[in-house]
Amino acid sequence: MSAVVALPARSDVRPLLRSHRRLPVGSAMVLGVSVALISGGCASAPEVSSPVTFDIADLPTPTATPPEAYGDYLAARYAGLVGDTRAAASYYRQAFDRTPEDALALDRAVASALIEGDVPTAQKLAAGADPSVAAASGFAGLVLAVEEIAEARNRRASVRLQALAGDALNAAAVRYLGAYVLAEANPDGGIDRLSPVAGQRLFAGDDIAIQAFIHLSAGRGDQALAAFEEAWRLGVRLGVITDSHLRLLAMSGDFDRAAAILAAYSADTGPAIETEAFAAELAGGKASPPPRLTTRQGAGVALYTLSAGDLRAANPQLALIYLHLSLRLHPGLDAARMDLAAALTDQNRIEEALMQIAAIAPGSPYYAAGQAEGGFLLHRLGRDPDALSVASTLASMRIGRTLTFRLADLYMTLERPALAEEILSRMIAGDEAGGRADWKALFERARVRERQGLWSDAERDLLRAVELAPDQPELLNFLGFFWVDRGFNPEEGIRLIRRALARDPEAPHIIDSLGWALYRLGALEEAIEQLERASELAPADSLIGAHLGDAYWRSDRRLEADHEWRRALTLSPSPSLEADLRQRIERGLPDAGSSGTTGLRRLR
Repeated sequence: MSAVVALPARSDVRPLLRSHRRLPVGSAMVLGVSVALISGGCASAPEVSSPVTFDIADLPTPTATPPEAYGDYLAARYAGLVGDTRAAASYYRQAFDRTPEDALALDRAVASALIEGDVPTAQKLAAGADPSVAAASGFAGLVLAVEEIAEARNRRASVRLQALAGDALNAAAVRYLGAYVLAEANPDGGIDRLSPVAGQRLFAGDDIAIQAFIHLSAGRGDQALAAFEEAWRLGVRLGVITDSHLRLLAMSGDFDRAAAILAAYSADTGPAIETEAFAAELAGGKASPPPRLTTRQGAGVALYTLSAGDLRAANPQLALIYLHLSLRLHPGLDAARMDLAAALTDQNRIEEALMQIAAIAPGSPYYAAGQAEGGFLLHRLGRDPDALSVASTLASMRIGRTLTFRLADLYMTLERPALAEEILSRMIAGDEAGGRADWKALFERARVRERQGLWSDAERDLLRAVELAPDQPELLNFLGFFWVDRGFNPEEGIRLIRRALARDPEAPHIIDSLGWALYRLGALEEAIEQLERASELAPADSLIGAHLGDAYWRSDRRLEADHEWRRALTLSPSPSLEADLRQRIERGLPDAGSSGTTGLRRLR
């Protein structure tokens, strides 16, 4: 199969293929510290009780900055605000060229180059700076240490990392890299470096997971397994970690424990590429052992653990920095490459995301998943024929359940519901032949059939799915709204939606369903109350905004309706919804005999 990209808006489907982690209760994956710590060179570790996020634009500008450099800072800040990371990096680099004695200017220049993904330029800036300036720049020191590890100059890297011990922002990264460098010659010393710090539990599970990898590299399988078990107990849910954990359990013959971990992981985070690959190997009678990482590879995995999960939402710039450095150390770490593609997509850097996906080799467990994600990205670039070609090739391959669901989503995004139904029906037929039943597969096929107007077939799938999973809020919401929207048994439909909301009271799309169902039944006052709440919880959802606008219009609140429709138009609506919104803005809703729902009835 050819790569997705021959390089020259984000899909609205549910992402199923990205690695996830869940941290221990009471902690948060936030690495940023106050700008005062960043600029002041404080030697103490950051307070874990009240971390704040990192943004390069928030670093203070020195008071002695010359006017030309100050102009560069302003231009860089504006470029960052509009999402032009390349221009921002160029302006920050230009500002440092004007003030080469300024460590903060070097910090900005190096960090912005890393955010842009230009690791060679970041390394060149750090290496070319005056040593005293580089020593005062946390990001310069970090990128130089990474380069030294990549070139197996571990003794030099160890000295540099010790000098970075006071860098509050990158404290966890410095600890992990330092531990791996030390562990090459002294595994126990590296493990001791990651011993729990009194009063700081933010990274306790990650610390122990990295200890497990060090044990593995040293050939200590029993100690590694014990450490993975403890990391699991502390709530670590990251695919690459769980994969090694599962493979060690299989090697030890504890298949029952492996099955329990697999089930719990899926329940906690949803399916993952790594765990599905392990399950497939196990079903075939043999699972390969976990990898014994080199120092360079282990350091890359360590940085990846810091970039994963909640960090991407809390500190997207820092996550990008760690992901790029992780791949500099471990280019074959495709889990990091997938996360990097997702992080770039979050920033609307679609072509760069496609480049990362194109770098995943056909033999990788992530290859097919990457191709599917590439299909969504091609759609965002308006290249639907290419995206459809990718989908067709995937449909001809042997793929797992997770990827089958994702492929169905891709076909739906490409307005090919019949093809989505075909692959889901094939999976359901296989389930039936094996005496199995999966409510998720039936639910997904019902969604596809509803989109095609196959009401009876969709309802049959929904009722069967509810028999299998009577308490799933997504399922109850969909069936309830299906009945209300079709005019079948509307009172029972409302009851089902309320049941769904009782099980997931903060879900904006379920609140929207309730509001829209009430609107369809003429209960406008309560409908507006629910739709306003849904809009507060999901202000960027164009369909919720359209629903609220319709409810305002029917309540003779015409100015508010026009405002909501116009706002929804700015939120990347689907083509059909965009057309309906433009018609509403121009003409309003029909005056009588219609609820004005054309184009807004798409079920979620």
